[in-house]
Amino acid sequence: MSKEEKIFGILETILDKTAMAVCILLFLIGCYSIYDSISIYYNAQDKSLLKYKPSMERPEAIKEISDEAVAWLSLDNTEIDYPIMQGVDNSKYLNTDPYGDFSLSGSIFLDYRNSPDFSDQYSLVYGHHMSNGVMFGALDSFTDPDYFNEHTTGNLIVGETSYEIRLFACVDGDANDDRIFDPGQNALTHEHIKNLAVNYKSPDENLNIIGLSTCTEETTGRIIVFGTLRPERGK
Repeated sequence: MSKEEKIFGILETILDKTAMAVCILLFLIGCYSIYDSISIYYNAQDKSLLKYKPSMERPEAIKEISDEAVAWLSLDNTEIDYPIMQGVDNSKYLNTDPYGDFSLSGSIFLDYRNSPDFSDQYSLVYGHHMSNGVMFGALDSFTDPDYFNEHTTGNLIVGETSYEIRLFACVDGDANDDRIFDPGQNALTHEHIKNLAVNYKSPDENLNIIGLSTCTEETTGRIIVFGTLRPERGK
């Protein structure tokens, strides 16, 4: 065998092994991606938190999760039934679950600028847009008029106070709208919500407002569903 043939054989062997290594690497990356997606979805639909859902008999149950669990949110006939967390900023619970562990699905959380007792005229709550309606994945369904009209009620439990939620608007908005996304600094009016709404019902304007926000496929696009808070019981 000539010197050239030996060199060619060595190069061919190296290329074969490199190609095999690349294939194995791509296979492992694919497996990890599948595992990661399943893990994210599993964490997002974790129902173990429901044992901490407060009731009239155990209003303090939510604090067994964390001192940063400030309320419990439920929207009737949806997958939304979660504790609301509040951190020192709006970054903490983007990728942290209610137990304080890292999770790409994050948590439902209240804007850090809002009062944790929901006494502000306007309180803003965030959640990731997850598949199958988990977390705040159900919110984009409210852009459909029929869905919106059939899903207008919910409940918010804050300490010993329970609020009836009456949803009155769905807005296809933008994260740069400070009147929506800077609670406390800019007065959010019913007129501003109505002007942006894709679906709207006349609300009781004497009640505090809750906004529920999630991302869309556009970089700064947001779906925000607004409701009023009427005290049902408690202080």
